[in-house]
Amino acid sequence: MTRYLVNGLVVAVAFAGAFPTLAVDDFERYQIILERKPFGEAPPEPLAPPPPPGPEKPPWTESYRLFSVIHPEDKPIQASLWDLKSKKAVMVTVGGDPVDGIELISANITDEVAVLSKDGEEATLELKESTQKSAPKPQKRKKLPRGVKQAKKPATPTGGQTAAQVADTDATDRKQRIMRARK
Repeated sequence: MTRYLVNGLVVAVAFAGAFPTLAVDDFERYQIILERKPFGEAPPEPLAPPPPPGPEKPPWTESYRLFSVIHPEDKPIQASLWDLKSKKAVMVTVGGDPVDGIELISANITDEVAVLSKDGEEATLELKESTQKSAPKPQKRKKLPRGVKQAKKPATPTGGQTAAQVADTDATDRKQRIMRARK
């Protein structure tokens, strides 16, 4: 076994000496291939990454919803906010005194946007964002106790009539029945 190992080692050394080693600096012979560009142009430099998203809204905006922006005659623009925590309306005016620490800096009636400031943090609230509601959840049917069946809705004898029309019809039918009974 060692004899085979020694013979294999001698053969490997003989082959290694027979082939000249390639120099690392010997890259000039490939230069013509690079000049011909067989794979096309090099890809362009990647673009700079997009800028980070704008500053997030301050946390105080989560407890307020904008529900109107108005401009009364002879008065500055006003914005109405709904305080979700206290369930009260807050009315702020451009250039007016802060209410609950909230000051209206500017507002645009056509775009329905108000720029507000509280504790030195500015935020832009939009009326469209405020009025959007999440989809209502489907109501689950209540389970009835065992042995109790769901009552069917009674058929409406009105045939799509209003309550006043039904009352008039009932009165007319009653009169006709009375008249038939007297005959």
